[in-house]
Amino acid sequence: MRAYWPEYLFGLVLLLHLLPIWALSHFPTTDGPAHVYNAWLLKLLLTEPQHPFHQYLAINSVPVPNYLTSVLLAGALQVLPAWVAEKVVQTLFVMGLPLAVRYALRAWHSDTGFLAFLSFPLIYSAVFQLGFYNFCLSLVLLMTVLGYWRRHFYRRVVGAHYVVGLAVLFVLLYFAHPLTYLLAGLVLGVFLLGASWGGHPKLAANRQMATFRTGFLPLLLACLPSLLLLGWWLLQPAAEQQLSLPPPGIGQLLHDWLLLEPLRFMGSVEGTYRLLLAALLFGLVAYVVWQHWQRKVAGGMVWGGIIGMLLLGYVFLPDALLGGSIIRPRLGLLSYLFVLGLLGAGHYPVWLRHAVVCATVVVAVLLLSFRFTKYRTWATGLVEYQAAAPYLRPGTSVVSFTYGPALRMPNGKEYRSYIDVFSHAASYLSVDRQLLDLENYEAHTGYFPLVWRPGQELVLEQATHPARAHWSVYPHPQWPKYIVVWARSEHPQPSAQAQELTTHLRHNYRLVFISQTGLLELYEYKLGSGFSNSR
Repeated sequence: MRAYWPEYLFGLVLLLHLLPIWALSHFPTTDGPAHVYNAWLLKLLLTEPQHPFHQYLAINSVPVPNYLTSVLLAGALQVLPAWVAEKVVQTLFVMGLPLAVRYALRAWHSDTGFLAFLSFPLIYSAVFQLGFYNFCLSLVLLMTVLGYWRRHFYRRVVGAHYVVGLAVLFVLLYFAHPLTYLLAGLVLGVFLLGASWGGHPKLAANRQMATFRTGFLPLLLACLPSLLLLGWWLLQPAAEQQLSLPPPGIGQLLHDWLLLEPLRFMGSVEGTYRLLLAALLFGLVAYVVWQHWQRKVAGGMVWGGIIGMLLLGYVFLPDALLGGSIIRPRLGLLSYLFVLGLLGAGHYPVWLRHAVVCATVVVAVLLLSFRFTKYRTWATGLVEYQAAAPYLRPGTSVVSFTYGPALRMPNGKEYRSYIDVFSHAASYLSVDRQLLDLENYEAHTGYFPLVWRPGQELVLEQATHPARAHWSVYPHPQWPKYIVVWARSEHPQPSAQAQELTTHLRHNYRLVFISQTGLLELYEYKLGSGFSNSR
């Protein structure tokens, strides 16, 4: 027991971090409902070739590097209800990240697995809260790729089965997220250069080149299938560039990075826990840097260079790039994972290992308990949202309009987050009642498995609250049967688009349901049958 207590503690903390996922009927995220809905649509279109939804949506045949979550969810939906299928994918990340970090750390230094405890506070980040499941799973795959390469490719002749294994991991990583995929290739190239030249300054140049070729050729073969997919994707028309706000000053961004800003999404109290974690994390970085300075350890220079590269990207790159958005929190989270890799290059006496484990567990559990309380509050809003389900006729259509974050939840407590987890909550209703969700933003982007057929999508300007619908350019018989309005009572100041929506509802729809606290209003088309999927 004394020898294995860190393993038992690791398993216990791992199970504790699953509590927010499985203790609530729906774990609240922003894009999670949309992912579940589109996976359900994908399964529907693949298994029912005569379904009427085929006239509105098509399957995107381009190998876009953003398919992994949709495929996993669609497969899980074959045997599980939607709410369980989503929890399975969420569990893959929550459990997978600490395990993959520990696998990668032990691949470099077998006695540094205890540092994986530092990955627990990184799980419930702003990125996960936004529902970016593909990117989150790509972090698990990235750490797995790093550990796999270090164990089987580092300075040795590689067997064909290991090349195939790495090729499969790269293909999965490609279909998870392009940023992490490209970073993995770059990082392994840097590590390969370090293994060939950095660690052998006295070797002859021909020996160094031979070492490089030994590692490079198997790596190139492993990357080849995913590189072909990447080339196919890049030959497609460029994605629509999203607007990016001017970045804060460099000093502010460095300050945010040091205080773990990519983890922030709940209230001011959360900052205390992030400050404790930052002090622990960067205190250990200072300790490892001091050991390098004293020449007591080696091998951290490559990790430090990668962290520096990611930090430069965090500071200088725009937050929207090549059709993607919210880039900065992703780069920040990636850089913290590589900080853990840098820490793995240090030497730790037993007392310091135990102190790191205990301090990290305390901070992680305190942060988790604080967030779990907030999650329970948010879940009451999702329950109120679901109350509209009995009033929706299956096989019809719906569109939702959100006036902004709700200021107070049905249990009377304040919302307090800059992330709105109700933006796509109508997608849960759409799955439960088998509706065509005309707010389906994924089908509009072109980098998900489904796309709208020409002329079938409701034109929405998403940048405003509520979104502005161009009703005049959408066929009148295809107007949605139902319109969901969220948090209008919380934002009484009328805007131009809000007045336009109110006018449209008054002339064409009738109120059929209002939730107990008035947060949700449900309207039904009254001038005719509207869209119908009756067969």
